Amino acid sequence: MVKFDKEKIFFLLILLSFVWGYNWVVMKQGITYLPDLYFAFFRSVFGATILFGLMIFKKVSLKPTNLRYVLILGLLQTTGFIGFTVLALKFTKAGKTAILVYSMPFWLTLFSWLFLSEKPDRKEFLSNILAFTGLIIVLEPWTLDFIHIKSILGDIIAVISGIFWALSVIWQKKHKELNRNLLSVNAWQMFIGSIFILLMAFFSEPFHIKLSKNLIFAISYNAILANALAWIIFNYAVKKLPSGIMGLTMLLTPIIGMISSMIVLKETMNIYEILGSMLTVSGLLIITIDHIKKREN
Repeated sequence: MVKFDKEKIFFLLILLSFVWGYNWVVMKQGITYLPDLYFAFFRSVFGATILFGLMIFKKVSLKPTNLRYVLILGLLQTTGFIGFTVLALKFTKAGKTAILVYSMPFWLTLFSWLFLSEKPDRKEFLSNILAFTGLIIVLEPWTLDFIHIKSILGDIIAVISGIFWALSVIWQKKHKELNRNLLSVNAWQMFIGSIFILLMAFFSEPFHIKLSKNLIFAISYNAILANALAWIIFNYAVKKLPSGIMGLTMLLTPIIGMISSMIVLKETMNIYEILGSMLTVSGLLIITIDHIKKREN
């Protein structure tokens, strides 16, 4: 693997934020040609195939270094995060889904306290309350009725996706020694996770497809840029950069996703979604800046 210094990793994370941000538009368009979970399966399994091909080219062993580790990581990062993210897009707006999924830093702080004994200080506690308040406002639980049930279901699924993502980061941080060969780890976790997505799809909806250039572009964009390449960069950054810096750069993604969805998909956001998004992003921004300052001191 090519080694990067921290400045280059930071730049790559910024670039990754734009790739992932615009991908909310790409995924929303993609699932109009292919059922959501099948779309999640193809983007993940093709991403894994690319990485396996790269492993063969680089003469890296195809044998997983620790099957238990990549199995659980695949369930969390691919089946849980990717699968539930695409499923949420079936029921709710792309921009709103982006905000809810990227509540991940909030859950990461909470789970770091629970599983890594990283107790939040007063500022972190208050900023998490702010972020959680924004999350509740975006969810709009007071609109719970039969008419809005699908939208609320999509919102809940999006939040669950963010929780899975945070848990995948915790799992990687707890087992850093098993995360050395990023190419192998990501290839196997994507492949294993995609198989479970396929099982979910098989038991939940019939397969159908509308072949088009837009679908090919959507799957290619997801498999190559938003999946295979992206997770190598992200997981490498998990090992090399403080959580606060990672969170700060990743906050760009839902903002880019929301703006892209408004421009390309002509989505609109009501006053609760705007206010809640502002509170959530503000709370997460305080958390990440505080983490950076602590690392510097």
